[in-house]
Amino acid sequence: MSDNSSELGSDETPLFRQGSLPTEDFGMAGNPNPIGLPFFKNMPSLGVQQGQEERASLLGSEVYVSYQSSSSDTVYSNRRMQEEEEEGSGLAKQSGLGYGTWRHNDEGVTITWRDLSVYVPQKKGWLKKNNHRRPFKRVLNNVSGAVRPGSLVALMGASGAGKSTLMNALAHRTPAGVIVDGDILVNSRRANKIMTSLAGYVNQDDLFVGSLTIKEHLTFMSRLRMDRRRSSRQKAARVTELMKELGLLRSQNTRIGIPGQDKALSGGERKRLAFAAEILTDPPLLFCDEPTTGLDSYNARKLVRLMKDMATRGKTIICTIHQPSSEVFAMFDKLLLLAEGRVAYMGSSAGALEFLDRDRIKRICDNFAVSAYCKDMDITIQYHENLALSHSDSGDSLIAILVGICYTNVKVNQAGIQDIEGVLFIFITENTFPSLYGVLNVFPQEMPLFLREYKNGIYRADTYYLSKMLAMIPGFIVDPVVFCLICYWLVGLQRHAYHFFMTVLVTIFTANTASACGSMFSAAFESIPYIMLFLIPFDVVLLISGGIFINLATMPWFIGWVKYLSWFMYSNEALTITQWADVKNITCDMPPDVPCINTGLQVIDDYAFDPSNLSNDFGYMGLLYLVFHLLGFIGLYLRARRK
Repeated sequence: MSDNSSELGSDETPLFRQGSLPTEDFGMAGNPNPIGLPFFKNMPSLGVQQGQEERASLLGSEVYVSYQSSSSDTVYSNRRMQEEEEEGSGLAKQSGLGYGTWRHNDEGVTITWRDLSVYVPQKKGWLKKNNHRRPFKRVLNNVSGAVRPGSLVALMGASGAGKSTLMNALAHRTPAGVIVDGDILVNSRRANKIMTSLAGYVNQDDLFVGSLTIKEHLTFMSRLRMDRRRSSRQKAARVTELMKELGLLRSQNTRIGIPGQDKALSGGERKRLAFAAEILTDPPLLFCDEPTTGLDSYNARKLVRLMKDMATRGKTIICTIHQPSSEVFAMFDKLLLLAEGRVAYMGSSAGALEFLDRDRIKRICDNFAVSAYCKDMDITIQYHENLALSHSDSGDSLIAILVGICYTNVKVNQAGIQDIEGVLFIFITENTFPSLYGVLNVFPQEMPLFLREYKNGIYRADTYYLSKMLAMIPGFIVDPVVFCLICYWLVGLQRHAYHFFMTVLVTIFTANTASACGSMFSAAFESIPYIMLFLIPFDVVLLISGGIFINLATMPWFIGWVKYLSWFMYSNEALTITQWADVKNITCDMPPDVPCINTGLQVIDDYAFDPSNLSNDFGYMGLLYLVFHLLGFIGLYLRARRK
């Protein structure tokens, strides 16, 4: 494995220069990478390509250590690993009743990593021309560093710089198939599987069982993670101690809840609860993956202050963090800055600005917006957006083609009556459901922006709603036209221009009325789950009263009035009248004793429709369109006034 690693890294420039490591001061001034490994004693920095045997001899190990993640465990290739496991990897086996299975030495834990490289497997492309690429991609390149007890270290860098990869490698939490090549030591001993018991790991996402309270969650975790030799009373005392220390005692009986549904705890309380679960066993080493994500400045500052207090008690804490405030950043003792998988800086947080200014790092952000590359990127983004829209139109066209194939050249006979009525109802549903459900996220998604600008007096609620309403109309004209152009002629409906344009007009009214109904629900409710809770029953009732599933003349009087709210009924009646009013003869190929429907007017009457209602159907759909939008505006206005 190590040979492969050397081959992969052979074309890379070594990160450190010969003899660049300081000996005493962790943040020695004037060093481009002031990491300070006191127990290496002026050891020269070596790249991967300089040979594993030489590095192993300098580190005092007979065989150079490397490990690879697998689905079951981490495989180590050191002959002395078994001996070191027996020695506890620098940790003393618990002689008394500690919090966990292992307890650390009194001086704390110093974690060191040397020439650490991480390789992730690359997926093979579908095209053969892409299969010549290397099977692994290097995401960390010869990274070295050390963190002493009592230190709070900020691990920073751009997205993709390797922050989480480095922290996962140090914590022995790399996914299956990832190769980690290099030395990781804890108190000058090889780090091994005991790292999972030695270190706590606070994930970025706070995952809990929402039905439990804070106290129940910590009690449950204490039974799983703390030493079995500790009594229930001792575990309960530890839980109470942590809740008091982290400010969770007052809300100990509060349900955790599920974010987005029945959220009970604030973001800060959830983060503190995640910390409490990880430090139940009092780990000397703690890894935190972006703990301030999603928190406001107050809770972020409070959380980092908590980590700072833990570090002052001798803990070793490594924390990835994005865009900390100046006050939060000042709480960190050390800064490890990564760039493209390499160490750009490691030293005191206060000395970072001086180091970057001394090395005259260029500012490219100011000139990027006017560069040719930026303009090319803008054109590419616009192309992909237009391509996504064309894919949406392609989906509608595909449905129209499939419907047309299924109903190709229907005959005007007794069996064809059902076929024609069925395809007419598909014209309605395929222009209803995409329009109805496609606008549900319009107002919930933009509500925070609207509320901010509404309160700032930038525009009124009616102006905002009217602009949204007008912006929807062109799309709900084009889609029905495209659908009818494809499907109408494949099916073989009435081939006169009048019948075709009337069908197109009905589907346009249908799509816009459905979008108005969707806008009403979108503006009235705060989230999609609440919208669906009320919209689906409403939609089903309107669909049933559309005249295809039940004869409208047979509906009970106490529910029959619903049909007057159903654009399904108005659209179905209008399309049925359009297609059947001019049909004077329907072929009857049934036996003589079986009654037949001989004219189109009989078909219209059979569905309880009235041929004189064609203009009324358009008028009622237009009225529903206005009423739905009026109710939607009222809902939006009330929400804006309330908030």
